[in-house]
Amino acid sequence: SALAALRFLGLEEQWTQERIFGEVIGPNGLFTAGLSFENGAKMMQILCSKHRLQIRVHCNSDEAATAEQLNKDLTAAFEKGQELCILVNYARPWGGHWSPLAGLSDGNVLIMDTNASRLP
Repeated sequence: SALAALRFLGLEEQWTQERIFGEVIGPNGLFTAGLSFENGAKMMQILCSKHRLQIRVHCNSDEAATAEQLNKDLTAAFEKGQELCILVNYARPWGGHWSPLAGLSDGNVLIMDTNASRLP
């Protein structure tokens, strides 16, 4: 998902999943059981730091506040056309997982799974 975000923003340069893991995730100890919310945010901050991109992290136990912020971000990205890449993190039985949001229609969000090695 990091690579999908970098491609969307035109920053993929020579990055590959293997290079991201070898140069960012592994050396910084970011991979535990999957890539947690906190560690995924750190990974994106490292990858985007030289481009001076703003990485915003939203995590809130208040469901209404989370929904409000998500709706603002979805509107900005998919209705107003702002250059905004939204990644979501959710727990799976084997650990954290990241996916980019790719669209919005009638209140429904399209979640992409970017694992090219499983079920391509």
